[in-house]
Amino acid sequence: MRWRVHECCCGCRIRRGTFIIGVVNTVTVIYVLVDLCLGGPIYKSTIPPIDDGYNIPQEKTFRNLLRLGYIGSLVVNGLVILCSVLLIAGAVIEFPLLLLPWAVFSSLLLVLVAVDGIYCSVYFTIYYSVIFGVLTTFCLILGLMVWIHFILVVCSYYKTLLEARKHRSKEEMKEKPVV
Repeated sequence: MRWRVHECCCGCRIRRGTFIIGVVNTVTVIYVLVDLCLGGPIYKSTIPPIDDGYNIPQEKTFRNLLRLGYIGSLVVNGLVILCSVLLIAGAVIEFPLLLLPWAVFSSLLLVLVAVDGIYCSVYFTIYYSVIFGVLTTFCLILGLMVWIHFILVVCSYYKTLLEARKHRSKEEMKEKPVV
């Protein structure tokens, strides 16, 4: 890995930065899950109930898509919490393999969010206003840059831990007498 950082945000070391990234990620996703479970904006819809005599198939399909999106969001956020807890544990006990699930899953989510963000930016530009589309694009680019930095911090810490293990094992091999 050629790109490597030695400090996280605000000058803290990458171990502490990795720990902070894990904690912030966990707290944020727990907030999103609580909001979803308490009937947040994703699950509430302004569509009239299906039982009111207007049994239109599109309404039923849309409601099913909302439910599917709700369940998918719960699953993805649950996986993010699991990966974040593993990230925190890996940073605390300095075990590099526990950092990998977060790095891989975050990289996949980064690509999905980028594609979705581009779609939303174009949609808002066409159907609402150019200013709204530009603001969405600006926020998307800023968020993706921070997210990429977080992934770089975690990957740099992973590489540092691997190098420290190799160095320790080489020293142990030198110290052992040959019988």
